[in-house]
Amino acid sequence: MMAVSGLILFVLALFTYLSFRN
Repeated sequence: MMAVSGLILFVLALFTYLSFRN
């Protein structure tokens, strides 16, 4: 399930990046 955890972390990082970019 490490792949799932990595995917979740990637999505959270991307969401944070998009939030701070605005």
